Amino acid sequence: MQNRITAICISTVYAKNLPVMLKSIEQYVPSNVEIYIAHSSIDSIDYHSRWHSMHLVKSTANNFGDAYNFICQRAFEKHETIVVANDDIVFDPSTFSLLQSDWNALMNYDSDNVGYLACRSNFARGKQNIRWHDSETKIINLKFNHENRIIETDIIAPICAIIRRESWVDFLPINQYSDDVQCLMMADKGLKHFVSRSYVHHVGSQTVGINHDEYAETLQFLRKNHLKYYHYITA
Repeated sequence: MQNRITAICISTVYAKNLPVMLKSIEQYVPSNVEIYIAHSSIDSIDYHSRWHSMHLVKSTANNFGDAYNFICQRAFEKHETIVVANDDIVFDPSTFSLLQSDWNALMNYDSDNVGYLACRSNFARGKQNIRWHDSETKIINLKFNHENRIIETDIIAPICAIIRRESWVDFLPINQYSDDVQCLMMADKGLKHFVSRSYVHHVGSQTVGINHDEYAETLQFLRKNHLKYYHYITA
């Protein structure tokens, strides 16, 4: 039972895309999965679900890292295995079942060394992006062959990704590159990250976006406090 996904954690600021995401969860995610949402102010919108237990928690965090630390730690008080999710994704009918199936396979294979298992997406970097093809040119049944297997990678973005309580490492209190650095910190503990066969649609950059001031703030923070990761980001 401890390998079963029992919670999804979301942090949102403007909640622009959240209603669509939650509707897809209502349709395609088992009803015993609880939903945790950290928000700054979404009191005017109804987020009650017919099927899922909903936990709306007011957050005062002012950066991505602190916001997700807050809501994930809240979920970890009760749950062993959670999904960390952006507020601007959409599940499809196979997203959850494939993600759970791939997670079970990893746990049976090498449970002590697994960090994140992340969904593929249309809006993601590296091997998470469905356009990444590792020199493959042939498409079978509308997919590259690698889309039908689990792939190991150094860095994932937790757009929609499974993590266990015992593997969790807090994000640093930054916006830009917070997920990269978290993955590196987990790798320093000997954990490996993987990309699932599972897919979510991702609108992309609706909350954090591309902000040069935030990028500069991230570099300044890393240069002062975590020089190793500063060199990685700026290499």
